Amino acid sequence: MDPNLPPDVHWLRHRRSGDDAAGGPALPDEPAVRDAVEVAALFCEALLDRRHYRATLESLVVPESLAGWGDFSAAARIVEAIPEPDYLAGATHPERGGVEVAVRSTLPTGAQATVEMAWQERIGAWLVAAID
Repeated sequence: MDPNLPPDVHWLRHRRSGDDAAGGPALPDEPAVRDAVEVAALFCEALLDRRHYRATLESLVVPESLAGWGDFSAAARIVEAIPEPDYLAGATHPERGGVEVAVRSTLPTGAQATVEMAWQERIGAWLVAAID
């Protein structure tokens, strides 16, 4: 097992999307949308130890945006501000092949964030496009 991968990386499943009747980028089926939540959770967990999981973080973001992530410290600060996070699928954007994943604290006064996930048809996987 790769030491740069968190122990739960094996539960990431790659799925292919179906045809989109609207003609835009196709989103995968509903179970695969749940996979977007799992990838977002893995990304956020890796941010909590970004120095150790640097290679994992780099592999989980859209390659075109990698330079904009820097050392992942800004993203880590967002996640660190959310005590006891819970991950929920939010809005889907079939026109651009994306899903928003809400990261919310299970505590009443906790912060929240949104992880924007993009479906990468070429590799059959969800990748992180942004977090705010």
